[in-house]
Amino acid sequence: RAVVIGAALQAENLSLASSRNSLLIDVLPLSVGMELYGGIAEKIIMRNTPIPFSITKIFTTYADYQTGMQFHIVQGEREMVQDCRSLARFELKNIPPMKAGRAKIEVTFAIDVDGILSVTAKELRSGVEQSIEVKPQYGLTDAEVEQMLMDSITHAKDDMQTRALVEARTEAEQ
Repeated sequence: RAVVIGAALQAENLSLASSRNSLLIDVLPLSVGMELYGGIAEKIIMRNTPIPFSITKIFTTYADYQTGMQFHIVQGEREMVQDCRSLARFELKNIPPMKAGRAKIEVTFAIDVDGILSVTAKELRSGVEQSIEVKPQYGLTDAEVEQMLMDSITHAKDDMQTRALVEARTEAEQ
């Protein structure tokens, strides 16, 4: 009912002569992020962010002398990758071997006006770069998006506890 009322108000707003300069803004329905060590889903672009949008973050290697990094791009509001929707995978190869934490990997997530997600990973010292473009092959229905949001609320406490446990375990291993 709320959606119908909102749509009617928006239609009225667009049809009025005084609002010819109105702008309808698309937003991201679910957060987009990537998998961290231990299966944690790190949200990079949060849900309801207006698109187009771009953000860059710096990540590093987990193991000594690591020469590659796997990137798993996911969508959803849950804390663990297994509970999110997988969008794409790619690998950054030929990272110069360094101690864990020394390599700096610049990861840029960009969503254009057509909803196409581009992810680029670049090792800053060597300039080695790899990217992937994720075109929407199939979208989620409104019901599926709503279910994913409800699941994130229902399981929020358990998800946060699981994430904290995985983070503590990972930190102890390092």
